[in-house]
Amino acid sequence: MRRLDDSILVSAEEPLPRFLPTLEASPYRLMVKGPEIQGIVTLSDVPKLPVRLMAFTLVTHLEMVMADVIRRECGSDEACLGLLHPKQQKTVQGRLKRRKKQNLHLSLLDLTDLSHKITAVGKLRGLTGFDTALEAVVELRNSLDHASDFVEACGGVRAFLQRLSVVEHWIDVLSTGLPTA
Repeated sequence: MRRLDDSILVSAEEPLPRFLPTLEASPYRLMVKGPEIQGIVTLSDVPKLPVRLMAFTLVTHLEMVMADVIRRECGSDEACLGLLHPKQQKTVQGRLKRRKKQNLHLSLLDLTDLSHKITAVGKLRGLTGFDTALEAVVELRNSLDHASDFVEACGGVRAFLQRLSVVEHWIDVLSTGLPTA
């Protein structure tokens, strides 16, 4: 038998981003609402829809922050395209060509994906190894986007939580100096 204490309790109102890291210390938590125990949260709950949505939202937020950095620091679509690797440039130009045939006029930045934005921001900010550091985030984003077990694809709960931490770190770092909406 074990006494109830903070290490195994969690409020039903606790936000997911603050709660998830606590699962590293304890593989389960009793969920309380007011004076009642409402249920139990375990590691097997991490791959479920609410966490998937939260993680996808965080990665999308990072991508939007990177797009803001590129728009502010790049100057033009052509300059932005010049930051990409030749294969990435070809991909974006192909997307642009297809959209124009459909009479859809989007900026080049709107046609880039997460890995393209990572390349551009890394070069704009002079962040050596930025591409490599965020490869795991691209893998996380891809596993979230597809109907796979994103936690298993990351290598387990601890690795998944580490990737979320990386996403949050870069949102904070890249948001510095950007005006808030």
